[in-house]
Amino acid sequence: MAWYVPVFLRVLVANVIHPSVSKHVVMKHSLQKRHLLNFSFCSLVAISIAAACGQLSLTTTTLFIFCVGVANGWAAYCQWKALGISLSRNSLFTFWDDIIAMSLSYYLLNEGQFLNFQGKLGIILSVAAVTLFAFRDYCRKEGAGDKVPSRFYFYVGLYSVIWGVATFLMRKWGVEKVSISTFLASWYTGGCFGSLSMFLCFKKFYPSSGSNSPFTRKDFGFVVIMGSSMMAALAMAYLSYERAPQTIVQPIFLVAEMALPALIGLFVFSERKGFKFTDWCLIAIGIAGGVLAGLSYRS
Repeated sequence: MAWYVPVFLRVLVANVIHPSVSKHVVMKHSLQKRHLLNFSFCSLVAISIAAACGQLSLTTTTLFIFCVGVANGWAAYCQWKALGISLSRNSLFTFWDDIIAMSLSYYLLNEGQFLNFQGKLGIILSVAAVTLFAFRDYCRKEGAGDKVPSRFYFYVGLYSVIWGVATFLMRKWGVEKVSISTFLASWYTGGCFGSLSMFLCFKKFYPSSGSNSPFTRKDFGFVVIMGSSMMAALAMAYLSYERAPQTIVQPIFLVAEMALPALIGLFVFSERKGFKFTDWCLIAIGIAGGVLAGLSYRS
């Protein structure tokens, strides 16, 4: 499979399908229960697939993946909370995990060797466009008095750091040829434990924070769809990191993460704040940068 096939599929699932579904989950009651059900479903499916493939194993590497998965469980909850506050605003500040991952791969995995002038220009355009886009949106909303709670920035900051490091490690595990089914089983088992620990923590210290509203068949359906899209996106990302350097793949993910969920939030969920010509230009520049970075790589 060519490296750009899982890249395209990951963009489609992670930045179009998953945000559209997740908005129907994170805004509902009993967020901690939904979070636990989501990771429990993913863990069960991932373990079943790994067992069927004969790739369930207990090694130092799988234990490490499990621990990172625990942290991911907490990070995913922070993302859900941020999405519940604003889908469009959240998409503007999530580029930090991409920058952290690219920086770690550049310095620790020596991926600078894969970058020619075209690739470097693509990264510069992508990062610059995303940063300016976020800054313009921040200034516009500050001036309009449309402030988000300070906890929003805490949620975004925490999950960006965790996912930045975790994304770099995914590239490392891909280079080390850890099979995708082994990776998913270890990752989501850890995520399930992280989600369970968070659920028990909230239940003990914040007993009134949840809701006792019953789950409907539709609620369970959205949890299953969200879990499936989340797992598919992670699988495609892992396959991408197996096949291409992170310094090539990540600018594409960075731009897609900025543009697509923001447009969904603006036009599908009516979080419209008046895009101007400059905003559309920045999106176009970011997309051009991602394309340049992708075309610069010859596998």
